[in-house]
Amino acid sequence: MARALLLQPFMDVRPPILIVDDEHGPREALRLVLTAEFEVETCASAGEALERLRSRRFAVVLLDLTMPGDLSGIEILREIRRKQIPVEAIMLTGNGSLDSAVECLRLRAFDYVAKPFGPGSVLAAVRAATEAWNEPRRARESTLGELSHEVRAPLQSPGIDGQAAHRAG
Repeated sequence: MARALLLQPFMDVRPPILIVDDEHGPREALRLVLTAEFEVETCASAGEALERLRSRRFAVVLLDLTMPGDLSGIEILREIRRKQIPVEAIMLTGNGSLDSAVECLRLRAFDYVAKPFGPGSVLAAVRAATEAWNEPRRARESTLGELSHEVRAPLQSPGIDGQAAHRAG
């Protein structure tokens, strides 16, 4: 039941975003930039982030790559993928390397944004990630619509006598 809830679409609500950064300044700056378009939650630790991701549905998580303590941003992303939590991840880094970028891509991070970042670049990345999160839902809806049409079409086509075909029950 919980997994089904996590896969339901956002409909017409502001998509929920989770910001995970141990530094208060960048976390608050991101919150201020994103609050106008998204429902934003923030947290400063890996443990809190994983707990929220298990209990609530988010479209996008922004993860600081290097956080002190129990888990780094890459390790949080690895755990998200291991537990198959349906969320797009954007990695944030002040000191990234080619190795970390490759590892993030291998773990299917949606984007890799270097600090300091401009508000426009982060907003564009989150918008694109939200669209990507919604794409599988749109594909499912399109496929269901096509299947529904294919099922209805034979029942609505004229029979030999010009009348709609009906099944005898």
